[in-house]
Amino acid sequence: MKKPLVSICLTTYNRADSLSLTIDSILNQQFSDFELIISDDNSTDNTSELCKAYCSRDPRVMYYRNIENLKMPGNLNKAISYASGDFIANLHDGDIYKPELISKWIELLLKHPEALFVFNQYNSLDESGKIIIVYDHKLAEVNEGLVLMKYFLNTLTSAPWGTVMARKNAYEKFGFFNKNYGFISDVEMWLRLGLSGKVCYVNQPLIDLTPREKNHLYFLPNWKIFCLNATILLEYYPLYEQSYPGIQKTYPLDTILKKIEDQALHNMAILLKNRSFKGVRQGIAIFRELPLKRLNRIGSILSLIGIFPVEYKSELCKLKQTIIEIRG
Repeated sequence: MKKPLVSICLTTYNRADSLSLTIDSILNQQFSDFELIISDDNSTDNTSELCKAYCSRDPRVMYYRNIENLKMPGNLNKAISYASGDFIANLHDGDIYKPELISKWIELLLKHPEALFVFNQYNSLDESGKIIIVYDHKLAEVNEGLVLMKYFLNTLTSAPWGTVMARKNAYEKFGFFNKNYGFISDVEMWLRLGLSGKVCYVNQPLIDLTPREKNHLYFLPNWKIFCLNATILLEYYPLYEQSYPGIQKTYPLDTILKKIEDQALHNMAILLKNRSFKGVRQGIAIFRELPLKRLNRIGSILSLIGIFPVEYKSELCKLKQTIIEIRG
């Protein structure tokens, strides 16, 4: 088999019931010069049997099963290590991909060699398959990496999600996904690449995002993710100022820290509404520890309910230290 132009890395874990829809949407792409690398993170359902059946029917499909659960991003890094194509698409189990996805992605990366990766609009579906949100980032076909940081500063979320196509040499030059950022290591990766090159954008919703299971670890706001996300933002804030002078004037630090506080309070409200008392207790513990006056004051008042230990100590300590350092 000749070397493919594109390697598609599909990471999966315990989603055998819906995995066929995802795989079929990939194999039915208009662009066909690819290898499909399925990296199974030691699933305990019948994912293995399902994937082996696809391997027997289509020579483009390769299946690898981790001998232990690596979680994100270990599983994704493992998949990328198997890739032989010049362009690597990172796709997720559960999502459904439009037939033109890969062709649109590869078209832009070939057209704009200065761009390190490409992403697109997303459709967010409800449990019945109805589109409830179209994530339209209002970007040009090719953009400076600064747009990624501006979007993050405005929304405290990443414009690209985990599903993108990047150049293989971008990973070789700038490194794989950093395990220290866990489930949202992709957020750090796109900001890292945005400092060093441009990014392409397809102004069409080419990916349907299915809802997470209600028992998913991150179905509701998670304080570990909150700490990691805020840390990434504050770590890259001064780095982008170095590459794009003036961003700190447009987005003052006090404004960014207030947004982080607002997000924390919003998370707490959602947890209370959903009667997630474990999450509420963790929020109280984190509010008491963070060097942010409003959260600290609220945390001290809520501590009348009880003093709770911090579950995510390393993530909280990193965020605390980052806030102290950026304040000087």
